[in-house]
Amino acid sequence: MKKLAFLLIILMLIPGTALASGIGPQQYETHYRLDTGVIFIWKNSAGAWQDGRPGEYFSSGYNLNLARNLNPADIYDVKVYHYNPNEFSFNTDNFLWFPTVYAANQADYDMRYHATSSNDINIKSAIYNSQTGSLQVQYEALLTPVERLFDVKTTLDNPNGEQIIYNYMGLTPETAPADLKAALEEVKTFHPNVEGYLYFVPTIIEYKVKKTIDIAAMNDIRYLFSTFNDYTINRTANTKNHTFWMLAPEYPSGVTDEFLVEVRSHVINTDTGILERRVNPITHIEFNENQVVQTVDFIADGTPIDATIWRKGIERTDLSEVFKQQFFRGYTKEHNGETYYFYQYYQSAADGEMYPIKKAFENVPSANTQSFIGRYGFTNIDDYEYRVLNP
Repeated sequence: MKKLAFLLIILMLIPGTALASGIGPQQYETHYRLDTGVIFIWKNSAGAWQDGRPGEYFSSGYNLNLARNLNPADIYDVKVYHYNPNEFSFNTDNFLWFPTVYAANQADYDMRYHATSSNDINIKSAIYNSQTGSLQVQYEALLTPVERLFDVKTTLDNPNGEQIIYNYMGLTPETAPADLKAALEEVKTFHPNVEGYLYFVPTIIEYKVKKTIDIAAMNDIRYLFSTFNDYTINRTANTKNHTFWMLAPEYPSGVTDEFLVEVRSHVINTDTGILERRVNPITHIEFNENQVVQTVDFIADGTPIDATIWRKGIERTDLSEVFKQQFFRGYTKEHNGETYYFYQYYQSAADGEMYPIKKAFENVPSANTQSFIGRYGFTNIDDYEYRVLNP
């Protein structure tokens, strides 16, 4: 008889996420889910292990419906990894698990399940289908326990031993597969050659759930923007090179906010020597909690410089219908099938009317700050600010 491998899939109903009405920017919540697989191996009376043995790697996997009552398309960035009690707490927000007969809390789980689980679980693949909500996971588990072996033969020696096995597997005598029952009967013969062990395979599924946030809250984001000549900060820059920059000094976690920017500048026509107006291509920029400084590069030989900014999915409520109909740059723009609404018009009569300095970067992620100042040859924010203040 062959070795049996069973998966105890811990299914939890994921709470529904309330969505605000209308189109709005997206934010996410990170969710976690514990799934405990179990591998049962045994050796027959002839002393032969069935398809594997202790100390070897065993390949298996599981398939579950991760979405449940959610829209599958609202789940993304799915990751699966080996559960480690030193790195993961059951008190984590949005953590889903199923208390069992032998585990009402993390301490119970670690003592009953983790201690007898495989001490090396390698996730080979985790494929999420955003159409169906199905998650397929493949792994390799080393058949060596973290602390102690779960000895099936010894457990069956108890008066209620078979039910104990079923309880650990999340089964009942009625739901247990026939081949499992047959294997347990073989182990119960207590032949000296017969052995049987359980190895648990605890994995954490981490995934993000999209939800639409309150548009009024997004309108509280205070964006700063302006333009400057790169040469004023970086003396090696071409004097024609300019930067339109846009920054959110404080930005909410998990949010994305998208804009279209059309910069218009004046450039000398090399054939006529005349300063002519140039309309630069519309540029798409996106903000998130890790990227709150964005730039658009353009060429200019003089002022004025102006720009129109459109925002994805959020319409201003303070504009008249006449303005919407007559705004000469177009009140709305379409980009990748999404609608962007007029956000603001900017005009600069002189170069560098405003620069982002150290205070503006106080709540900006370090990598984002370094990326911005690195454009102009700086690695230290203080050196960058000194040049801004002493052009």
